[in-house]
Amino acid sequence: MKMHRHDTFTRRQSDVAAVLLLAVVLLAGGGQVQGQVPRAAKAEAAIEGGFVVGLTLSDPGAGYGVSPSVTLIGGGGTGATAVALVRSGLVGQLRLVTTGSGYTSTPTVVISEPADPMIESADYRFRMTIHGQVGETHRILAKDDLAPIKDWQERASVLVSDSPYEWVDEAAWPIGFYRVAGATQAPIIQSAQAGTRLRIRGTVGMTNWILGTELANPHVWRVLAVLVVSSNVYDWVDEAHSSGRWYQVTAEPTVPLEMDSRRWVWIQPGRFLMGSPTTERGRSSVEGPQTVVTLTRGFWLGKYEVTQREYLAVMGENPSLFTSDLNRPVESVRWYDATNYCGKLSAQERAAGRLPPGFEYRLPTEAQWEYACRAGTTTRYSFGDALECDDRCGACSLAAQYMCWCGSAGDQGYPVGQKLPNPWGLHDMHGNVYEWCHDRWVNSLPGGSVVDPVGPASGSDRVIRGGSWYDQGQYCRSAARGGNWPGIGANLLGFRAALVQVP
Repeated sequence: MKMHRHDTFTRRQSDVAAVLLLAVVLLAGGGQVQGQVPRAAKAEAAIEGGFVVGLTLSDPGAGYGVSPSVTLIGGGGTGATAVALVRSGLVGQLRLVTTGSGYTSTPTVVISEPADPMIESADYRFRMTIHGQVGETHRILAKDDLAPIKDWQERASVLVSDSPYEWVDEAAWPIGFYRVAGATQAPIIQSAQAGTRLRIRGTVGMTNWILGTELANPHVWRVLAVLVVSSNVYDWVDEAHSSGRWYQVTAEPTVPLEMDSRRWVWIQPGRFLMGSPTTERGRSSVEGPQTVVTLTRGFWLGKYEVTQREYLAVMGENPSLFTSDLNRPVESVRWYDATNYCGKLSAQERAAGRLPPGFEYRLPTEAQWEYACRAGTTTRYSFGDALECDDRCGACSLAAQYMCWCGSAGDQGYPVGQKLPNPWGLHDMHGNVYEWCHDRWVNSLPGGSVVDPVGPASGSDRVIRGGSWYDQGQYCRSAARGGNWPGIGANLLGFRAALVQVP
């Protein structure tokens, strides 16, 4: 099987802008979170046997609207990383991500100063005053207090035109959490009153899509209204109001669709640094030069790799070698098979009335794939640098939580979703099976700054990303890339579908 990996993508031998855990506000029984004087949090580290084994918060700080960065400096070692969780403007918890190694003394823990956006206050009607940068877009998310920590639902998408600004959640629950995340430009819900009257600040001439979802079925957002903005601030009333309804507004060029969030993840437009720095361990020259990539359109991406069950339902056959569990990713698929699946799925969904004109399922571009894989991180993997792992096939407890590679038990990969997801909720972006991408292969990145890249216009091979159950850990990094002839399939080749709006 021909595969490019590094300059020559050899097969395994026998030894084969930081994610923000953004602002969280606890609203219990109509409590109120008052404005806070910003103050940096403080913490101390503990080491044992050369590893950082714990972090103790000595001062939670105040005024945090987004999760601050946490840096460990000195101590003679390297590689220890941590994240901070924010609640009610305070750092409520520090979570050690990687332990590092070689520490001979206690490193200094540096927690960054409070930064926008910040939820300043919230009263019993869930009216939040939020600080942010004018011109940027915020996504307001919430989850029930009893729901799993990753079960966040988007409540609104707001463009910051004034700082601070207010947002009201009329359909809130008695006890819950909120957070604010950066996004791309969209309208702002300025206020919401009893009777579901939304006051929205938007851009005149743009089309706004007002969406709602029911508490009884929170996975599906439905379009409630489509209107052209005629005045900067306007009111919209939900005549079919339900007390259990949530709202969001978008002015994206992408038409909102009714997608099941148990299977699909909405990837917001944004900008990221593609490729790896020359200092990254395990790096190949084909991962550079690093390139600033701007993606102007959001897209839906499969939460999981396409399974054998899904492929069989659309194509009527299962080409996989390992067929003991239909929830395994489909493998032994050629690039042509993957694109045919996407085309046939598009036709079926369009015929069923679930896919409007201008939309299609297809393979993600290589830039879309890496953007989604990184999920806002800049480390070697979306779960950290994992420098304590040997990058080959040695067992590693951290890596084992997130990926299936040659250091995992078994030699056939896993059913999808058994490993922890990345920060955006995508599973198996590292390992399990290689994933075909839309682009033709080229052995370098373009460098500089590019917008919505789709790869070269000519060339025979196609890009594959993510590594597989057969590969060493270094080939499962976020930046690791390779190519393969589109007419060949192997039991470590699969794919993940995207839903995009065609320009």
